[in-house]
Amino acid sequence: MTIRVRYAPSPTGFQHLGGARTALLNYLFARSHNGVFILRIEDTDTARCEERYVDDLYSSLEWLGIRADEQGNEGEYAPYIQSQKKERYREVANTLVETGTAYRCYTSSKESGVVYNRSSRNLSKKQRKRFEEKEARGEIRSVIRLKLPLTGEKVFHDMLLGTIHKKFADMIVDPILIKSDGLPTYHLANVVDDHDMKISHVLRSQEWIPSTPVHMYIYEVLGWKSPVFCHLSMILGEDGQKLSKRNGSLSIQELKKMGVLPEALLNYIALLGWGYDDKRELFSMQDLVEHFSNGTMHKNPAKFSMDKLLWFNTRYIKQLSDTELLHIVLPLLVKEYTIENREELARTISPLIPEIKERMEYVHDAVALLAPLFTRPHVQKSIELIDAAKYRESMEGLECAKHVLENKTYTTTTELETVIRKVAKRNCIKLGHILMPLRIALTGSKVSIPILPLVFALGKEKVFERIRALKEKLHIALEVDSGK
Repeated sequence: MTIRVRYAPSPTGFQHLGGARTALLNYLFARSHNGVFILRIEDTDTARCEERYVDDLYSSLEWLGIRADEQGNEGEYAPYIQSQKKERYREVANTLVETGTAYRCYTSSKESGVVYNRSSRNLSKKQRKRFEEKEARGEIRSVIRLKLPLTGEKVFHDMLLGTIHKKFADMIVDPILIKSDGLPTYHLANVVDDHDMKISHVLRSQEWIPSTPVHMYIYEVLGWKSPVFCHLSMILGEDGQKLSKRNGSLSIQELKKMGVLPEALLNYIALLGWGYDDKRELFSMQDLVEHFSNGTMHKNPAKFSMDKLLWFNTRYIKQLSDTELLHIVLPLLVKEYTIENREELARTISPLIPEIKERMEYVHDAVALLAPLFTRPHVQKSIELIDAAKYRESMEGLECAKHVLENKTYTTTTELETVIRKVAKRNCIKLGHILMPLRIALTGSKVSIPILPLVFALGKEKVFERIRALKEKLHIALEVDSGK
């Protein structure tokens, strides 16, 4: 048997972690069994589905590296877009009506079966004819409902959760199959598509368990073989509640904009519901494919932690080569600081890539870490970082740094550091009394990437300009203090 699985989202919002996790686990299941991964668009909710959400779906999965074998209009069972298959769904629904396992309902067209009391289920021929005449005149519009048994239960086996029993009396009352607008509901379209597309296994979230007995009954009355079901564990927020915007859920595009690497996100969400052993945590996509079938799917809910995702992201950033990180950082800097000469920018920041790599949690941290290259510090704010009692000491330190840089052209930071150390020792000045005011002068902060590589990247002209600006401010401050 060929393994065929699908990810079938409804494009009513932007892709979030839960959807991405479902897509990934389906993808890994297919790849680990030499199977087929299908992307299907369930867009029959016309009031909420939007093209921008479809675009976001495709771009998010592409960014994550989750590529479908069949999607859109490409594949043996195309189209994989429900809005393009209306006639097929109506055909199946009419078949169910003809066999007596579904019926046209005229007394309630509400999509929620909770309020329905089966009032159209056993209409007399006379009553039904009267409703049909009203519908023909355009006065009402019917829906097609599934005629569920009133007693008994539906039993199905879940490959993760085992045998599940559901009484018909506890199910939604005669769920709608075709809405009053002629479009199918999730219940019918889902079953028809899975059958037509030869889906062998359905891997979806446990929140869909209440729908599964209904779907199994539809398979039964149509005489179709059902796929194997696997209901994946839920993802919860750190507060133990269903993951949502309120407790930390972010869209894939939001995470991308924050500077999360796709490799880090894939690795982390794979472990929200699956595990290889109790020790290993870092897996590339290829690792996940190779080890997936030997791992274990978890039944219990997984808790999403932004801190844990950040832990993964930091490690994946460190694994990047300097060249790889440079190519990621370049467009961010070009956009942030409106830089035209990319080649010159690359030459300038290349020596600093190893320095920023060790300090990055998100990719976009590079923008702030390298900001001193593109923006001058606010001198008034810089002087506020220096204790008034150390104004004179800071001026002396800046003068030492300027003297060292003026007297020689240095080729390496090691050479420059060696000379500064000698000057500090000769003048009985602590090294920090030179480097800290120099850091403040160049960056406007007490914390930054190593200051000497930054000196090289800025160039003497900008370095001297910033030293001079802070010295002048310190000199004015000293005169004010002395005049008090």
